[in-house]
Amino acid sequence: MNHHFRSTLSSLQRGLTVVEILVSLVIMSVVTLATVALFRTTSESYRSVDADQELQDSGRFALDLIGYAVRHAGYQERVYLPPGSSDVTDLYFPSIKRAVDGVDNSQILSGNSGTDFGAEASNNGLNSSDVLTVRFFGAARNSNSTDTSNSMQSCLGDSLAYPIGEDALIHSTFYVKQLNDEFELYCKAIYPATGNFGTNPIVRGVENFQIVFGVSNSNTSTVPTKWLNPDQMVADDWGRIMSVKVGLVIRGPVGSAPAPSSAIAYYPLGEAFAAGATTASLKFIPPTDTRMRRVFTATFKVRNHTIGY
Repeated sequence: MNHHFRSTLSSLQRGLTVVEILVSLVIMSVVTLATVALFRTTSESYRSVDADQELQDSGRFALDLIGYAVRHAGYQERVYLPPGSSDVTDLYFPSIKRAVDGVDNSQILSGNSGTDFGAEASNNGLNSSDVLTVRFFGAARNSNSTDTSNSMQSCLGDSLAYPIGEDALIHSTFYVKQLNDEFELYCKAIYPATGNFGTNPIVRGVENFQIVFGVSNSNTSTVPTKWLNPDQMVADDWGRIMSVKVGLVIRGPVGSAPAPSSAIAYYPLGEAFAAGATTASLKFIPPTDTRMRRVFTATFKVRNHTIGY
């Protein structure tokens, strides 16, 4: 083998230099970091979208259920005669409790009793949350008063038949309760005529629940002229409730927000509404964490007016 051939072979077998290896490592590191960052951003985006959709579903379900109950408030069956009566217009509500009721900054007792309402003392609500109760009668499918129409249901989905007296009511109560470090919107359904009741969580993650009532200024008007929270209501106001405004702050699971939240203020009933009110609970500042939060607000008309009851 001549000298020229050996020199050519040696040049062909020469490896990478240290500089070339370092450049290659840097390029590979940059590509890897970019890929990891893109994957992380995409994962966080998917997680945020999923969490937001879950919150939207929870908020929609909560408002649908509360709105369903409020629209039934004060309902009385007028198809058949009340037992022992010859007048289909006979009313039960004037001698019983309010069709729409509430307590400011409160919560419900442990649920070991079917006692109507059962709200604890004021200033004990979780995150200053309120309690809302609506009451209405059941309805029959036909002249058989025991055959429920399934049209008048409690917040737990139970139906009540044609009323046989003023105690034959459905009571649906909404409130916030904390269980295992998680806030949830609960429903307590009470049936005084039988002494039965039930309590169940219905929406997870509800941190704050606020209500105000649209009240008429007279017994003859069905137009609300003022907004009052339960503490501001006086005796005559309870029989003049024309609408109920509901606000909720719902949070997602830990890690649903891409970064720790700052001390952001949330207004369950709307910032414009809170600006003209004096109740501190209308402004909610949650702790700093990595939970996504959304506000849901709706106003429901009380269809079955029982003015002056």
